[in-house]
Amino acid sequence: MARRQRGSQRQQQQPYDTALKALIGDHAAEIIPEFVPEAGLVAEQNSEIKRENIRADLVYYIQYRNQLHVLNLELQTGTDSDMEARIVRYHVDLHLEYRLPVISVILYLFNAKMPEPPYKELSGDEKLMVVEYRIIALWELDARHYVQQRALYMYTFLPAMAGASVELLKQAIQEMRERYNPQQFAKHLARFKTILQRSRTLSEEEKQAVEGYMQVYDSLIDNDPYFQRRLEEKSHERAQELAQELAQELAQKLAKQRERALQEQAEKGIREAEERAAKAAKEAEEMKEAMEREAQGMRQLVVEVVEDRFPSLADLARKQVVVVKQPDMLRQLVRLVLKAPDEAMVNWLLSSLSA
Repeated sequence: MARRQRGSQRQQQQPYDTALKALIGDHAAEIIPEFVPEAGLVAEQNSEIKRENIRADLVYYIQYRNQLHVLNLELQTGTDSDMEARIVRYHVDLHLEYRLPVISVILYLFNAKMPEPPYKELSGDEKLMVVEYRIIALWELDARHYVQQRALYMYTFLPAMAGASVELLKQAIQEMRERYNPQQFAKHLARFKTILQRSRTLSEEEKQAVEGYMQVYDSLIDNDPYFQRRLEEKSHERAQELAQELAQELAQKLAKQRERALQEQAEKGIREAEERAAKAAKEAEEMKEAMEREAQGMRQLVVEVVEDRFPSLADLARKQVVVVKQPDMLRQLVRLVLKAPDEAMVNWLLSSLSA
């Protein structure tokens, strides 16, 4: 039973692990000193750490008080009675592996019951082993401090911090938009939204208000090269699956016909299959042409809406919409242009189409 609960906890934590490991990996040199004052990342040696037999979350070589250390950073989303035992095991394993002092840190993302350091192994009054580790609770950090410092590398964590408000998070989103290119912004925004959805420092109404503000950027995430590549891969895989299914179906049909020595029916079946294939190909071509006609109409609508609201951007709209093939994306762009508060927003939306 306990094993199943631990497996469920790990499965629930996976989206946060993935998002935050990527974030900390991108900004380790900036984030580590925030969590471990006086520490600095030894970037050129970090890749040398091998963890085949150690399942710690994030491990780095760091310089701490003029001495080389190993940093073990564990990410935790909720209460886990085994957390202290794991941090001690990783701490000891890393120390024995690298023969260096180890600084162990547990980063709690959301309010949870936490262990109290240090870990002590006692035999009566005798201390057999003491392991020091540190705990960072995001909800005890002040989001306003990081926004005042413009520490953008910490903005993904803001929704889980104390002092977070709708206006503060909107400001943070705006600053990320101004700082990063569209591809980088999409990644940061996706991680930000992951934390926002689980935040316990904001009410449901506040979360909905922030998510509503973020809707204008949904198309940017959809346009991210990573998501487009995954969509193309999925489409290709599905096409291959359908082709295999059709091939297997036809092979089975022909085999049964041969078994019954019904050559004539087999030939008829082949002709019917060819006719269906030809009909399907024709329908697919007609559908493609219809989509192109619809897309052309939507492109014209985008240009007209932009020209009506912001005439100075009409030429840019004519140039940029040519690259968009999907009618749904163009339809979404029309809605975004109609909702846009100013010309700068529309200019940014149009420019991001070819980013």
